[in-house]
Amino acid sequence: MPYINIHTHYRDKEEDILQILNPDIRDKSEIEKIIDKKNIYLSLGIHPWYIEEGKIISQVKLIESLAENNKVLMIGESGIDHLCSVDINLQKKVFEKMIEISEEFKKPLIIHNVRSNEEIIAFHKNMNPFQPWIIHGFRGNETLMNQLIDNGLYISYGPIYNSYALKATPLNRMFLENDESSTNIKEVYKSISKDLDIKEVDLKDQIKINLENIIPSITI
Repeated sequence: MPYINIHTHYRDKEEDILQILNPDIRDKSEIEKIIDKKNIYLSLGIHPWYIEEGKIISQVKLIESLAENNKVLMIGESGIDHLCSVDINLQKKVFEKMIEISEEFKKPLIIHNVRSNEEIIAFHKNMNPFQPWIIHGFRGNETLMNQLIDNGLYISYGPIYNSYALKATPLNRMFLENDESSTNIKEVYKSISKDLDIKEVDLKDQIKINLENIIPSITI
C-alpha cells in the first residue's frame, strides 16, 4: 500500500508514494506535462499569494477546463492569508469562486488558511458545501483544530505541527503531507505515528480509508 501525500509542491518519483501535486496554476505547460504521470494526481486552484486581478478569469477558465480530468482530484489550494499582501476582499472573492468550482465538479477543496479560521468557518456555514474541505499544513493549537473539526472540516499535517493538536485530532479526519518541505512524506508518517503511538502501517491504512471516503472514485 502506498504512502499517501495529500498535498505537495514537489514531484516524488518513488513508486510507493501516491501524491497529490499542486502545480503552479500560472504554468499551463507544466500541468500538461505531469497530468498523466503514474501515481501522481493533481489539485488545481488559485493560491492567495499569486492572485493577480487581471488574470483571474483566465486562470479560472484553465481550472474549469481541466477539472473534469480524473487525475485532478481536488480544487486548491485556495483560501485566505492575513499575512499576504493581496487585498483580503480579493482573496475572499477568489476563494468563493474556488468553492463554487469544487461544488460544480464534485472535487474536495484543499485550503490555505493563515490566521483566518473564523472566516473559513463562516464561508463553510454560509455556503454549506457538499464537498469535503481540508485545511492543509495545519500548525495551530488544539482549540483552533477543534473549531475546524466541529464545523466539518478535515485537517492535514506536515513536518511541522503542534503535537497537542495532532493527538486530539480524530484519526478519521486526518491527512498527511509534506507541502513545500524537502522532508520525505515517509518521514512525516514515521514522526506522526510515533507521536500518536500507533503502528505506521495502521496510520497508512487510516489515511487510505480517509482518502477513499472523500473521493470514492479513487482506486488505491
